[in-house]
Amino acid sequence: MGSRKQTLIRLHSIIKRLYIDKDYDLFYRLSLLDDFKLSAEIVEFSNMRQIKIEKLKSNNTITPVSEWYFFFPNFQSGESITKYRTYLCISKLCNAYYINHYFEIKDLNPDSFITDSMLEGEGFCGDPITHTQWEFEDIIRNEMKNRGIEQLNVCDAKLVFPGIKYSIGTSSDDMPEETLQLTYHDLLFSDDMLHILPWRP
Repeated sequence: MGSRKQTLIRLHSIIKRLYIDKDYDLFYRLSLLDDFKLSAEIVEFSNMRQIKIEKLKSNNTITPVSEWYFFFPNFQSGESITKYRTYLCISKLCNAYYINHYFEIKDLNPDSFITDSMLEGEGFCGDPITHTQWEFEDIIRNEMKNRGIEQLNVCDAKLVFPGIKYSIGTSSDDMPEETLQLTYHDLLFSDDMLHILPWRP
């Protein structure tokens, strides 16, 4: 694992090569790499804590990422139920990952005036919400560290690399160019580039 400065230099280099130099061949070749396989420890912990694992793309899909949702047991208190899930995304393009934690709170009272509403909070690379999510993230971090895969944190999500403009799937009215390149524009965790390749695989 390199220093943060080395990580930023590496991220800038791969983004420049893909989106300024338009090395479509590299994007495609990296997308063809085998999907990341969850370790036995991750699977065993999930089974032990009754966490449902959902892989978001099939193994035969050409994609630059490996991604999963992990659904934790619901928690019910009184007339409300809270659902927890964690999202893990690993980029084949830059050998990095990020992890999100979500929760949803729903009112189960049929007579409540907020019956049809859903309160939801979420964050990018935010802190885990429950103790089990804390334990789970520790396992993920150790696994990624052992494999040399670096985590992108909240600060990384706000990085802007000058001169790199990206607008696939967005409009100039939505967000200014050269902003939130690793989140909103998803330069390293999206398959948008596959849709504009000058040739089809």
